[in-house]
Amino acid sequence: MEKRLEDAKRQVQREILERIEGLGHQLHRTSITGLGDGSTSPDTPLQHASFMHTERSVHKILKPPTYNGQSSWSMYRRQFEAAAKANGWTSQEMATSLVISLRGQALETLQSIPEEQQHDYDRIVGALEIRYRHKYLRQVYQSQIKSRQQRSNESLQEYEADIERLAPKEFLEQIGIQTFIDGLLDTEMQQALRLGRHTTISDALIAALEFKAAKEASRSYKTRVRQVKFDECQSLKETGQIKVSVKNELTRSIVRLKIKIQESRQKEVERRKWDIEDFTAQDWSFPYPRPKTSFQITS
Repeated sequence: MEKRLEDAKRQVQREILERIEGLGHQLHRTSITGLGDGSTSPDTPLQHASFMHTERSVHKILKPPTYNGQSSWSMYRRQFEAAAKANGWTSQEMATSLVISLRGQALETLQSIPEEQQHDYDRIVGALEIRYRHKYLRQVYQSQIKSRQQRSNESLQEYEADIERLAPKEFLEQIGIQTFIDGLLDTEMQQALRLGRHTTISDALIAALEFKAAKEASRSYKTRVRQVKFDECQSLKETGQIKVSVKNELTRSIVRLKIKIQESRQKEVERRKWDIEDFTAQDWSFPYPRPKTSFQITS
């Protein structure tokens, strides 16, 4: 089956080349043919038109370069149409010359154009535009997009808008999404967005904004928690200070009380000492006659 397809492809290419060669010979004959009757000056309007066409073909032939699809199509078209204008070609002549100039993969584009439309310059250009203009732009945009990163003073919305500008939706949506994620300054946001599936770059932007809002809310909550903990610590610290202060005051009170007790005891000792001295210094002689040491019983 593959062999048959390959043979058919070669057959089509051969027919296209034969048709191009025929058109080339026809264009060559047109460029070297003079007036039909061999005269050197036009005698009728028809002969005059033929003479002008012959003079234009002979004296103003600028051969455009070939095109194989590997270079910029827009630049090649600009060169080709400049040569066509200088040569004074008609639309049909431009179509013929463009067909002859095609090579390689660009030549295969003719397979998508019906044979009766291959003399239509706009039809051929349209087919080449569809195939090669976007292909070249894709390479340009890819090279620009790879180096694009979010700037330090650039919002997520501005960053997404520029990525979308560099990545047209028709062929670079996924590349734009990947570039948007890779260029984010917030590495945590990068990781979160890589876990999601985003069909458009706008979806990636929405996910980034949601992550940012959630992160800010979490940060605010953590700040409040830290404040509560700090207040608790302050309260505990103040409570500890109060305890220490009370303890110190109690210690001082106890010391003062001990001193007072000691002083009181000392005073009591001194008082008792003086009482003893006073007691020993007193005269303890009896004012009455001493009793007899023995009792006598009388009858």
